[in-house]
Amino acid sequence: LHNCRTIEYMPEYKRDKILSETMFVFIPLAHRLGLYEIKSEMEDIWLRYKEPQAYNEISAKINRNVIDKEKQIDEFIVPINEALKSAGFRFIIKKRVKSPYSIWHKIQTKGITFEQVYDLYAVRIIFESDIISHETERDMCYHIFSIITGIYRYKSDRVRDWVKYPKPNGYEALHCTLMSNSGVWIEVQIRSRRMNDIAEKGIAAHWIYKREGKSPDDVSEMDKWISQVKEILANPDVNALELLDMVHSDMVSSDILVFTPKGEQKSIQAGATALDFAYMIHTHIGNKAIAAKVNLRLVPLSTVLRSGDQVEIITAEIESPKREWLTFLVTRKARNYVSDYFTKLDKQREKEKAEASKKSSILNWLNLTSRKKADKLVINDKRDTNHKFVIAPCCNPIPGDNVIGFMAEDGTVTVHKKSCTVADSYASTHGNEIVMPQWEDAESNSFPVLISIEGIDRVGMLNEITKYISLVMSVNINKLTLESSGSIFKGEMVLMVHDKSALDKLISKLNKIDGMQKVIRTDLPKEK
Repeated sequence: LHNCRTIEYMPEYKRDKILSETMFVFIPLAHRLGLYEIKSEMEDIWLRYKEPQAYNEISAKINRNVIDKEKQIDEFIVPINEALKSAGFRFIIKKRVKSPYSIWHKIQTKGITFEQVYDLYAVRIIFESDIISHETERDMCYHIFSIITGIYRYKSDRVRDWVKYPKPNGYEALHCTLMSNSGVWIEVQIRSRRMNDIAEKGIAAHWIYKREGKSPDDVSEMDKWISQVKEILANPDVNALELLDMVHSDMVSSDILVFTPKGEQKSIQAGATALDFAYMIHTHIGNKAIAAKVNLRLVPLSTVLRSGDQVEIITAEIESPKREWLTFLVTRKARNYVSDYFTKLDKQREKEKAEASKKSSILNWLNLTSRKKADKLVINDKRDTNHKFVIAPCCNPIPGDNVIGFMAEDGTVTVHKKSCTVADSYASTHGNEIVMPQWEDAESNSFPVLISIEGIDRVGMLNEITKYISLVMSVNINKLTLESSGSIFKGEMVLMVHDKSALDKLISKLNKIDGMQKVIRTDLPKEK
């Protein structure tokens, strides 16, 4: 967190290394530990430096909206406040606005506009409970829910019950989204004082309440996860990069429920295979596994399990682990057992190889670092014969996008968007390969971008869109798909543009076409 707060004083290559580590490791870790204040601050700092234009635009929109809606939100709270007092609740009500990163992430992942973010505003009701038990607090949450939904209409598909089913990081609350009298959707979060402390202070508050006997005595998912992390740290054969991958995998995973042949319910990581399940039951069963039955049907060990599956493992005493199992095993526990099995077999050879690789890596790092930081790398510079530039197909940056590069030993530089998740993952473990390439004059080159459009259909709409793109902006259309349902049309276009400024201008103009509801840049399909 301190590195993030002082990041403006660092050189750009170091800044990007720290930001990538922050997104890959520390933001998921803060989320897992329930440290939402820290998580949110780090996310906003990441966005401010990775996508400064998006950060500034969203922040400006938030500020304008808050000024416009402040009075309406206060008016929204008044009848809730009066009704809860009349019902005898002791409580406080707080207001919050969604963070710039949360809005940006929702826009990116949901393909929506700023105006379509329903939970931009939230009101938090924090009530006092004399008796701390799941049943008492849950009943009080539901009682408050019934009171406020008697005042305002609520959006049924936006109710989130994390009181009955807490998140793996210990978060508990009841969320709903209500329509104010002025026509604004406002999210309401209902929490007890204990729930709020855990939401703000995370695992520390969880343990304090447990120690003082003020928390339900069951073992939470957070307790289980902390125990798993302790197991990882206690393993003497795990190196730093393996440790990083293991912890990251555990932090971002979610669970499904499956059943043993006798009907016993088991929780396992989403995406896990039948072999992962075998190792979860017992190491010996995993080591001797040859096949599985899922819902009474014979399947290979690599079969991915789905929630509700009933799983039986078939074993043979003469069997032993196979190296290829590591290509499909998902859970940390199973991968550890198989890795350890082969580590012990190859220990001496692996040790010699690791030593040689370590010396080579140090020499390469020393040789590359002073050269890379000094070079001015211009993407596709015709005069530069030492470097080959590759535009990463995972994010397809174009001139004007904020980019980061990774230089291989042969001088090849792979160029990603700074906000690319693949780049964040790679940079978090290969910081010595980071370079800061710059775009050349892009007038002679064109780059593909995917644009999604949506609006109200009318006669001449398609002609107006294509006419503006081709004739006014002189932009080539590589691909155009359009479909209409009733009075609404949706479509996608692959356009060849020179740079981001030309793209921004094009999007701005298309948004002004009569009937157009949404024009956004989306990611091109990843190459297979």
